[in-house]
Amino acid sequence: MNQNIEYRTFQDMALCIRKNMHKLQENFDLIVGIPRSGMIPAYMIALFKNIKACSIDEFITNSSVSSGLSRNARTVNKITNVLIVDDSLHSGVSLAHTKERLKSAKLLDKYNIKFLAIYARERSSNLVDYWFEIVPTPRMFEWNYLNINLNERSCFDIDGVLCVDPTPEQNDDGEKYRNFLLTARPLYIPEYTIHTLVTSRLEKYRTETETWLKNNNVKYKNLVMLNLATKEERIKMGAHSKFKASIYASLSDTILFVESEPKQAEEIANLSGKPCICVENNKLYKPNENNSLAVININDYQGIRTKKVLLYSHELTYTGAPHSLLRICKVILKQGHFVEVWSPIDGEFKKEFENIGVRVRIIPYALFSNASVINAISHFDLALVNTAIPYKAYMVLKDYLPVIWYIREATNLPDICKGVPERANALKSAKELYCVSEYARDFIIKNYNKNVKVIHNCIEDFGEAKSNEVDSVVKFVTLGTVTHRKAFDIYINAFENLPLSYQMKAHLYFAGRLIKERSDYWLPLLEQAEMNPNISYVGEITDIGEKVSFMQEMNVVVVPSRDESCSLVVLEGASMAKPLIVTENVGAKYMVNDKNGLVIKTDSVEALTNAFKWFIDNKDRIPQMSIASRKSFEEQATIALYEKNIGEMIASHLTISATLYRKKAQLKKYWSSSLIFKAFKCLKHYGLIVTWEKIKYRLGLRKKPVSQITISTLGSGFVKRAADLADFAKIKGKVSGISFLTPCCLPVKKFKPIIGNDFGSQMVNMDCQKTMFSELATTKAEYLLIDCLDERYSVCKLIIKDKEYIVTKSVQLGNNYQRINTEASIKPFSFSKEKEIAMLTKFCAEILSIYDAKNIILIKALFPNTYVNENGKKTSFSAQTLRIIKNNNERIINTYNILKNTFVGCRIIDMTKYCVVERKSDTVLSYSSFGHEFYKHLSKKINDLLVR
Repeated sequence: MNQNIEYRTFQDMALCIRKNMHKLQENFDLIVGIPRSGMIPAYMIALFKNIKACSIDEFITNSSVSSGLSRNARTVNKITNVLIVDDSLHSGVSLAHTKERLKSAKLLDKYNIKFLAIYARERSSNLVDYWFEIVPTPRMFEWNYLNINLNERSCFDIDGVLCVDPTPEQNDDGEKYRNFLLTARPLYIPEYTIHTLVTSRLEKYRTETETWLKNNNVKYKNLVMLNLATKEERIKMGAHSKFKASIYASLSDTILFVESEPKQAEEIANLSGKPCICVENNKLYKPNENNSLAVININDYQGIRTKKVLLYSHELTYTGAPHSLLRICKVILKQGHFVEVWSPIDGEFKKEFENIGVRVRIIPYALFSNASVINAISHFDLALVNTAIPYKAYMVLKDYLPVIWYIREATNLPDICKGVPERANALKSAKELYCVSEYARDFIIKNYNKNVKVIHNCIEDFGEAKSNEVDSVVKFVTLGTVTHRKAFDIYINAFENLPLSYQMKAHLYFAGRLIKERSDYWLPLLEQAEMNPNISYVGEITDIGEKVSFMQEMNVVVVPSRDESCSLVVLEGASMAKPLIVTENVGAKYMVNDKNGLVIKTDSVEALTNAFKWFIDNKDRIPQMSIASRKSFEEQATIALYEKNIGEMIASHLTISATLYRKKAQLKKYWSSSLIFKAFKCLKHYGLIVTWEKIKYRLGLRKKPVSQITISTLGSGFVKRAADLADFAKIKGKVSGISFLTPCCLPVKKFKPIIGNDFGSQMVNMDCQKTMFSELATTKAEYLLIDCLDERYSVCKLIIKDKEYIVTKSVQLGNNYQRINTEASIKPFSFSKEKEIAMLTKFCAEILSIYDAKNIILIKALFPNTYVNENGKKTSFSAQTLRIIKNNNERIINTYNILKNTFVGCRIIDMTKYCVVERKSDTVLSYSSFGHEFYKHLSKKINDLLVR
């Protein structure tokens, strides 16, 4: 496992300060350092700027004038502008403590104070006025790597790290060595618990080693020693670095090894594929690319014949986003595709993917430039990037294959984009985004990108609660990580704002993870809860069964969050038939209606207090509200519905050829729009007419994914042309150029056409019917499009000289309009309406033997009474033409009604309102008169039907 740990030395910090000094726009009079590590950059900046410096304690006690000042510092009559400096910013706890001290000393109003962190995280960079470099976690610095909580995920050597190395005299593998082991002088003893001590000391010295560790207060979980008999055997095998590397590599949850000897540190890094730091030279050794997991075996993908989908998760923790990604993963597996998960950081949640047979690789962003990683990416057909955090992965992946970017954030997007303009630009430039709620969608559309689609979250069905009858008290509950964003403070304060008589009628429960770095937020809340007998914190519940049992005992689920793009807790509460209280800034508020809960004002103690009070006063209504909550879940949040929506999303993107996608992406890199336009002009100049739209499509500059949805068309050629323009349609075959009524209406005997070349020299007979149905069955597509448009003319029987009845195409009739006995064309059918219905019914029966009615799309359009004249105005047709139009529109309505009533469940497209004759003539009645707009709207309607 390759882990990308960021490491900075004193030299790195000095260079960083010099490089970024220009960002400090104010003329500061005093530089104040936050002890201990903040003092170093504070004095560096003060020396570079030649101004005074002091510690935060000296500043607060007003002793800065005489403390820590350079003898040559620039003299300032009055201190006005103050810069407070710390080396790094993580969660902001230390910064908040400093601000509170300044506030208590009433210095925030007295001075113009700005805050600077040399190194900051993306998520917390907005807490300071200045930062010099964004350094993501996990990270460590030369001045603190031996005493940070990263040690809890680290392996440590002992000799040369925790204690001094033995001298040659002491290292006799005898009594002198035993004495050394018991009395060795300590060097660096970390405050945090070390994950595993890995030493080349022999196993026979375990007792002495454990005694020394205990006497020197070394906290550790595991101690691994070399199981060899003698010192000579160890030297002969050269087992030092190989042994340490093998143990380090086998511990998947460790990300750092601390070694004392430089050569061994380098070997450990290369052999384990993970970083190793050396305390002798304070150098971080990263694994050689050829020995680390950056080299992906392409043979892993060679034998896979199904579609391959890559999921990229920003982390692998037991939090909401990875859980949701796991559900998506299961849907894709259910579709029969291959799935692999990549993440920049390892975590315990990895085992959840591995338990369902999905391989997980740790691929940090820095490795996306690695040839082996790029080669692996090129073997996938689709990628899905989870949350807005890993934008770097999205920016690389989109150049090689189609990518779904699933954004799970909402109004907190500006915070995570602050100081990272590349992330905001990526969101704005993305071709398409997905999010989890309308609340999130509206915010993203307003601030970043209009191309956003919503797919609601789901959860496993935990089943209805056994009973939600309220006994003596109403039990309220909320769950989640105890942070400011989740508004646990509002939750507790709102309850305590109730009159005591109300508090006695209810009990407030909350559960969730406590993040050590944010103890300044949750610690006062726990103390507050302990003082109230009607409030209980039940800890973090990780076991699903325990959580379900716990929530089933509750009466009302509350989500008081200040911002939450969805909230799985809301869905879980609805699943277990619990009434809901949510704030306006909770995306899952779509689950709440006037029958199952309340949507209240965000960040309002008063609003939540009133909600508590309402439920206490109306506790007899809770059982009925529970039923409504369960119904809301069944209608909007079941796995079946989620699988359908996610499945359609994945399937629609997998229709794009990843290979063709890559070719187009590469082509666009080398072909600018101006060059393409020049090429188009050149082609046109030499008589090679190619439309601009076709050029854009061929070069991938026009969105038109190739789809697996196939259709056959029955009727006129314009349907084929319109379907060709639909994004998700692929024509499988145009079955017949003759009206579908032709086989029904023609007499058995052959006839000789009299309209000349428009019909050609072919003879039409009843065999047309057999041919048509044969072609339909042979070229079976997923959908069949039938149009009634030709029938506006063809159902008009033309009485020819020998009184035989024929049915013609509209274009043929229109072109020969003047040469046909017009009066005859509007005469009624010679056979009865019953016979006509019988013939159409027979036709429908043949169609239904090939297609299900739900896969038939029926197109209806009536011819208009006006046309656009040469002046661009609508003009009525002549009286004679209107008589023909009226007669034929009646016939098409009759035909359409028969088809619609027979093909029960078929899909309908009514194009009548788009029928506008654009030709400047009163005598041409062909469909081709309708023009481009008609095609465009029809293709859109076909597309909309197919993708539902």
